[in-house]
Amino acid sequence: MTKQLILGSIVTLGLGLLAGTAGADDKADAQKKVDAAKTESCEKVKKFLGEQEAKGRCKDESSAAKKIACSAATFKDVTDLNTRCAKAPAVDEKPEIAGTKCRAMIDGKAIAEIDEPSSVKCSTRLMEAVRAVKCTTPDMKGKKVEYTINHDHKVGKNTVKDRAISLTCTTIKQ
Repeated sequence: MTKQLILGSIVTLGLGLLAGTAGADDKADAQKKVDAAKTESCEKVKKFLGEQEAKGRCKDESSAAKKIACSAATFKDVTDLNTRCAKAPAVDEKPEIAGTKCRAMIDGKAIAEIDEPSSVKCSTRLMEAVRAVKCTTPDMKGKKVEYTINHDHKVGKNTVKDRAISLTCTTIKQ
């Protein structure tokens, strides 16, 4: 995708430079230069889309570009296909699916487990699950329960680290 942005920037810069010379040359010559630059850029973009198709990306855009004969008039059509290609996800780029579970661990044993895509919500819901398991007898009222939260969740490519938590049994669940 970086190549596409660079290619687009080069094309835009080249067209801007050619358009800037319009004051020096007469209008007809300047327009011919702009049209030639658009046609050349169109050919380069078509070639780039063909390379992307060979990599398994942007097949529809490449196929559509092959049907277009490059000219100044078709330049925008091809660059629009390039833009669509840039926005399309790569076929081989599968999003990394993070786990959705978190669990409360005491002495290496899970006492509760929650399935929630958000790690923050998972931790919050887990706290209530621990209360439901540990805060069940009257003698636990006001006592602390210490446990470790273990996540399957990821932030980017990094797994969320385990962390020690404590909660106080304020209400007794029976």
